[in-house]
Amino acid sequence: MGVAVPEGAVVRTEAEAASVAVALPAFVKPRYEGTAKGIGPQSRCDTRAALAAEAGRQLALYRQDVVVEAFVPGAEFTVGVVGTGPEA
Repeated sequence: MGVAVPEGAVVRTEAEAASVAVALPAFVKPRYEGTAKGIGPQSRCDTRAALAAEAGRQLALYRQDVVVEAFVPGAEFTVGVVGTGPEA
């Protein structure tokens, strides 16, 4: 559809986060929460050590996978999609 999205990966452990192939700075957020739950100033990580630590913190706190994405400056928008498949 021509919408640019940041590179990212789903991470299940702190060790995975330390070696994930995503450019820094990176952003860490819970996989199954709403737009802003779990996101704070510490979500932006400028080093691999900070990325691993924040992923570990969120994994323990939210008890779910986390998403690690390349940081993209600017506003973030949530868009609802109605329907499934080609009719969405």
